[in-house]
Amino acid sequence: SHDPYAYLKDVLERLPTQKAKDITELLPHRWQAPNDTKN
Repeated sequence: SHDPYAYLKDVLERLPTQKAKDITELLPHRWQAPNDTKN
């Protein structure tokens, strides 16, 4: 039930600086929207 645009935008912005050990945080079932984009 995530907004696909918000998810992809956030993941693509975070991916270059995301540590390899924390990459699972970007998976759709574990992703949390940033506080400023929550409805």
